[in-house]
Amino acid sequence: MSLRELIPWRTRSGFGADADFPLTNLRQEMDRLFEDFATWNGPSRLAESATFLPPVNVSENPETLRVTAELPGIDAKDVTVRLENGSLVISGKKESEKEEKGRDWYRRERSCGEFRRAIPLPVEIDPNKVLATFSKGVLSVEIPKTREAASKSRVIEVKSS
Repeated sequence: MSLRELIPWRTRSGFGADADFPLTNLRQEMDRLFEDFATWNGPSRLAESATFLPPVNVSENPETLRVTAELPGIDAKDVTVRLENGSLVISGKKESEKEEKGRDWYRRERSCGEFRRAIPLPVEIDPNKVLATFSKGVLSVEIPKTREAASKSRVIEVKSS
């Protein structure tokens, strides 16, 4: 007996044309979804398809842009920061290995992957004065604006009617 035969709302062959039912496509997609879920092999399959995308915060003041990225478990030597086509690009690789031993068991897990984040820079910057620091899993990049970019900023009055 197949899993499809256990689904009670599934139409039986000869019961009528599928076109007679207004939600046929939705029902078929839901059937496929439940069937896929029933054959799912657990979290390991989900973990294989997941990608690491580090969270990034961008803040600005009149003189600088500041970009911080959370990179837990990554060494500074595995991180690359560069300016490319008007964007700040943060890339690198994350590798981890976990080993556990018990009296009658042993487990070793390895994972690795690459990441890349590109943050568009909305103003002109001075590329020679960019400063990147890495401490306790957090990358901080200070990007000074050019004098022209800083002077172009102004507050616009909002009038109410």
